[in-house]
Amino acid sequence: MAFVCLFPFYIMLVNCTRSNVDIQRDFSLWFSTYLVTNLTNLFNNKNLPIGSALFNSAWVALICAIFTTYFSALTAYATHIYSFKGKKAITTFIIAIHDDSYSSGNSWIDLNAI
Repeated sequence: MAFVCLFPFYIMLVNCTRSNVDIQRDFSLWFSTYLVTNLTNLFNNKNLPIGSALFNSAWVALICAIFTTYFSALTAYATHIYSFKGKKAITTFIIAIHDDSYSSGNSWIDLNAI
């Protein structure tokens, strides 16, 4: 099963080191020597602004990580410090959706201590 999942990624890595003509001509499992040429062509292509697209993706990922961390910290603080009706249910729900081992009963968090 791992082979079936990883083989397409291996083929993509092999094909990014081959020339266009080699890719269209035949199938190969071995790497070639066109990696630097292909990367240079990719980043110098005026019709495909890959540099700005990569920067945009990194910027969005950074902003999302900051907001996720901030709101997760607020939620953790509120569920730990404040006493309110349904606190144990909410805490159990949060742990259950984030901790895979909780469903099997092997959770590292003692819910009885909450």
